[in-house]
Amino acid sequence: MRISLPSGASLRENVGLRILSLLLAFAAWMLAQGEQTYHATVVVPVEYQFPEELILAGDTPPPDQVVIQTSGSRAAMKTLQEEVRDIEIIYEVDLRYAEPGRTVHSFRQPPDSLPDQVTIHTVSPSEVELMLDVLVTRTLPVELKTRGELPEGYAETARSTQPAQVTLRGGQTRLKEVDAVATEALRLNKRTENFEGEIALDLSDLHIHPDSPRSVRATVVVQEVVGQRTLSMLRVGGSDEATGLVVQPVDCSVTLEGPLPVLLDLGPGAVSVQLHASESALNQLSRTATLPWMVKGGAEEGLYVEIGIEHPRGADVMVSSVEPSTFQLTRPATGKRSDQAASPDTAPAKPSQTDEAAPGSETTGGNEQATATPDSPAAEPPVPPSQDDPPATTATPATTGD
Repeated sequence: MRISLPSGASLRENVGLRILSLLLAFAAWMLAQGEQTYHATVVVPVEYQFPEELILAGDTPPPDQVVIQTSGSRAAMKTLQEEVRDIEIIYEVDLRYAEPGRTVHSFRQPPDSLPDQVTIHTVSPSEVELMLDVLVTRTLPVELKTRGELPEGYAETARSTQPAQVTLRGGQTRLKEVDAVATEALRLNKRTENFEGEIALDLSDLHIHPDSPRSVRATVVVQEVVGQRTLSMLRVGGSDEATGLVVQPVDCSVTLEGPLPVLLDLGPGAVSVQLHASESALNQLSRTATLPWMVKGGAEEGLYVEIGIEHPRGADVMVSSVEPSTFQLTRPATGKRSDQAASPDTAPAKPSQTDEAAPGSETTGGNEQATATPDSPAAEPPVPPSQDDPPATTATPATTGD
């Protein structure tokens, strides 16, 4: 079998044809690539143009963007995505010549800036329904709205807003129905101090123009309520200087007046009732004496029942009254033990040649000033008390200056 090989000239001719074939194939491939369809989904912003004399009055805001599904060549899709990224494609809704009432705009019409060779298949939403109203201006008073109640012992004494009136621009239909514009609710719960600050206006459902005021400055004055509180069954405590002396009655009721939060904060033991007896007054005491009451920190000398208040704000509290208003102080007979004591710590009086007693006291807060004076010399032997015997010592009130 004989095999014939192509000549050199024939090989050169075949190489040219082969190169030409490759070029034609590449051109056909490129043509096919250019004709291939690509798909893309993009989000396009929406801008609205309203007439100057109208305002959007719908309860639901219109969409500010739409989603479109497109197709086109590879180059067209690339151009589309670049322009969307640079916000060069925008849906413009022109309502400058619209009339008051309901109007519908369709997004199926492609935006003017859409690149050529791009086809829109779907738009979501496909249309928008708008309600337009006549734009009017009204000046309305501002009402400060609150929620909840102040804590016990506090009261609101004043409230105001600055400004007291606001001028609003909005839809005629809603604005003509209101007589005042309220603020957002200010919570009063747990508030014990004044409030002063910016608070937003409640403009919901009013269809207000963007250039209208949105807030005011509000002031709420909160003060403590002045009240009274009565503490009962307070034990009258004894005094080291008056050991063995008996105070009757052994307990009392104290009525306090002052800021209610402070009164409510007074815990057990915050109010004390104590016998006050100075040495000079004890030296003058014979057997019995009628004692007034005084607030702690009063006169150093004298015999009286002292009312003390232990609280950081105790100075703001005044003792309004004490029941009973006077007390009886008795020195038991020498050598006999008293069945009642001024306090659980009170011991029997020690027998001595001279018994100590004290005259008088001064009360504060409008109470009387009283002085106990002896009815017999201190050296006279004590006589056992009897219901038929008059007190050896009585209190003589003296009016204090205002």
